Amino acid sequence: MKTGWLVLVALSAVALPHATVLAVDLENHDRKQHEVTINRADGSSETLTLKPGQRLEDICTDCVVLVGENSVEARGRATIAIEGGKVTIASQR
Repeated sequence: MKTGWLVLVALSAVALPHATVLAVDLENHDRKQHEVTINRADGSSETLTLKPGQRLEDICTDCVVLVGENSVEARGRATIAIEGGKVTIASQR
């Protein structure tokens, strides 16, 4: 019985960090589309076009998001918003 309990506790400790994924979301609140560059902490980079009202979930866990000459750094559970052509941290969750 004691061994079974220890196995259960060990498996819970391994699974728990993966259950709470920290991810950054991106929303375009403008009425026009924007070209967005996402520079991730792992060195990867991606440029995409975000349409008006479009929302992308889980774009990164730690990154810098650029729109035009404006940029913002986000990590963890955050939402980045594009408003007036500028990126800002809209919320930390």
